[in-house]
Amino acid sequence: MTRRKLFYRRWLIVITVIATLWLLFFYYLSVRNNIPNKIHIIRGKEQEIKFRIPASGRVAGISNYKGDTQMQQSIPVSYHDSMTFMSEKTGNYKMSCLLFGMIPVKDVSISVVDEKKVIPVGLPIGIYAKADGVLVLETGKFQGMDDVEHNPADQIIKKGDYIHAINGKQVKGKKDLIKRIANCEGNELRLTISRNEEQFDVRVKPVLASDGEYKIGIWVRDNVQGIGTLTYVDENLNFAALGHGINDYDTATLLSIEKGSLYLTNIVSVVRGMDGVPGELVGTIDYSEGNEIGIITNNTEHGIYGQGYEKLMEYMTEQPYVAAMKQEVCKGTAQILCSIDGKKEAYQVEITELDKNMNKESANLGLVVEVTDERLLEKTGGIVQGMSGSPIIQNGKIVGAITHVFVSEPRKGYGIFIEDMLEK
Repeated sequence: MTRRKLFYRRWLIVITVIATLWLLFFYYLSVRNNIPNKIHIIRGKEQEIKFRIPASGRVAGISNYKGDTQMQQSIPVSYHDSMTFMSEKTGNYKMSCLLFGMIPVKDVSISVVDEKKVIPVGLPIGIYAKADGVLVLETGKFQGMDDVEHNPADQIIKKGDYIHAINGKQVKGKKDLIKRIANCEGNELRLTISRNEEQFDVRVKPVLASDGEYKIGIWVRDNVQGIGTLTYVDENLNFAALGHGINDYDTATLLSIEKGSLYLTNIVSVVRGMDGVPGELVGTIDYSEGNEIGIITNNTEHGIYGQGYEKLMEYMTEQPYVAAMKQEVCKGTAQILCSIDGKKEAYQVEITELDKNMNKESANLGLVVEVTDERLLEKTGGIVQGMSGSPIIQNGKIVGAITHVFVSEPRKGYGIFIEDMLEK
């Protein structure tokens, strides 16, 4: 064998080994991603879980596995076979996973919880939320009285910052902020801001602009308003809506809210969704006190949450539904509840995709739903803006809520599992 042939053979072996290792690595990642980080099971009920992957492991501390009623410290399990769990006690347990019985993959947290029931709503709502501070949308230059462009806030204040105080005195809103900067007489200001959950002070010296007012070169907002759908209320009138958080349109960040309110709204028209153009529900909102139906207390990636008023009970037409765990949700026929033309109705949809291992940040993309009901397609073209929060019902249980529309395919949209919504 010549040296050249030997050289090429050695390189072929090296390349083959590297390629094999890469394939094994990607296979390992695929298996890991298909195993959820957390599993909820209902206390006192058998729960079947299917992974269908070549992994095994052990469950520590859980009882009643496959009918075994004796408490055991550690039970072997196979991820290739379906597993049936049951526990008579609430609590948290750990399940280890080994690929091919040898390679550690991850530890899965098993939470045994009590069954939860909520009332699915599907009511269109008007939303008003006041930011916790004044949100900075952008910084930029402006023309000064000296005919020179200035940008005092550059590299000091950033897009997405919240301004809470000036010289130690709380800022009450956008108008208050602008007024106090304009009246500073050119003196340096100490601004208390929050950024990435940290609060600190910065100093900015305003400049006299060409219109005769002092400015620092920022564009700001202190509230957001819009229309969405109320997903559920519980027996204590605690509510959840939207299935995703309220994000600021310009900064695309989750709005930090000081307070917010829900209002009844009337849908007056529908802009049909078309390929490449999302549709929307167009409504009118009466922001008077008598039209308020609840207060928003929490804005998260999983939705908005709060406390409803007693008058909300007038619109609760459904009986309580059991909230399904992720392992109970399957591909196939389901219904969504929403009100398009003043009357709440159930419309047929198809759950086409499931991702039960979404991380917390992308949990509101866990389901893909396609509208199959010709009545809804005729009215809206599919899923449109304003339908976010519409509850999804399958097999007599509430399984999730609509969150986003596919802009390129308005018949389709994303949803969030109700299990994730209940976790807040």
